[in-house]
Amino acid sequence: MKYLSVFFLMCFAACEADPGVPAELKPEAMIVEGEACIPLVVKEVIPVGKVCLSVRKDFLRVRITTQDRWRIEAAHFWMDFGLEALPVNRIGAPIFEWFPFVEHPAKLPDELVFEVPLDDYGYDPHEDVCMPQEVYMMVHARVFRALSGGRLQRMEAFAQGQRLRPQGMPAMYFQRILNCGRNPDPNLW
Repeated sequence: MKYLSVFFLMCFAACEADPGVPAELKPEAMIVEGEACIPLVVKEVIPVGKVCLSVRKDFLRVRITTQDRWRIEAAHFWMDFGLEALPVNRIGAPIFEWFPFVEHPAKLPDELVFEVPLDDYGYDPHEDVCMPQEVYMMVHARVFRALSGGRLQRMEAFAQGQRLRPQGMPAMYFQRILNCGRNPDPNLW
């Protein structure tokens, strides 16, 4: 109960307007609570990069970066208020090509950015008060790197989180809280 009270106090403090700043000079209202970056992993534990979340104006910015010579062949991002909206096949594996944000870059970069319009999810960036909402997210990337002898190593990478299914492809999702209020740190990374 003590932790629940602290949580509600933090949410209220995050949504409270700063009386010392005139309304026309307030920063944008949307914030993401929680970690700014999480590991991008293959086989659930091997890091190949990171996924960073930040809010810029009325967009959620999802930045996927790779490390150690890994490159991005394709990337997919999905977000909603529950897992029941996740596009899956009959056995429950995600169908990445049906995700709302899909990218197949021609230059095979080590960094890729999705800009997700938050008003598509019912958030007005100019509101000072709103009900915090838990969102479920999945970030998937097909990554590869060159090995000796001209061979390529291809892997399926996910933003580290909870497994979607106990068996099969180690697809993972994670959760964050979207909230209105003044962003205490506009440069999360």
